[in-house]
Amino acid sequence: MIEVTPMAKLGWGDAARQVLGLAEPQPEPLSISSSTASNLSLMPLPTRMVRSWDVRFNHVANRVNPAHFQTVVDMFVGQLRFVELRRTERAVWLRQPGADVDLQFSCSDTGHRDHDRERSQISFLSETPKADLERLASWFDARGLPAHVGAYSDREFYLDVPTAFVDFVVEAMLPELADYDVVV
Repeated sequence: MIEVTPMAKLGWGDAARQVLGLAEPQPEPLSISSSTASNLSLMPLPTRMVRSWDVRFNHVANRVNPAHFQTVVDMFVGQLRFVELRRTERAVWLRQPGADVDLQFSCSDTGHRDHDRERSQISFLSETPKADLERLASWFDARGLPAHVGAYSDREFYLDVPTAFVDFVVEAMLPELADYDVVV
């Protein structure tokens, strides 16, 4: 007598094997040579990952000198059209319309300014990145905060306001640099 499992409970491959009377496929044994064993880090990663929980990117946080905190917030709101979402005594959360990741600024009393803060950017796309950052530098200068614009290349620039920005700079780059040709 043949035991039949309803096909609805089987995957297509299982159902086909049962109908055709084929044996279950057995995985090929894995044999690793001694030279391969010493280079296991070169083996490809699995293509299926199991998530243990769902997490979604929400915001990034940067530190601002408390003496200039409101001026920095005013620049992001007034010049870059950010909207204030929430505020506590020492932090504010902002979002630019059309974005789905928020920006948090936290007050930082540290006297230390990261010397390589231009490696940590709040980045924007612009058809005229240098001119846009120079306009923002003038905005800060007019409020008594010395600011300068530097360049990573002829297509990407950064604005630093050393007395206000603790651990970041504001970057602007041509949109073509964010054309990653990847669908997410």
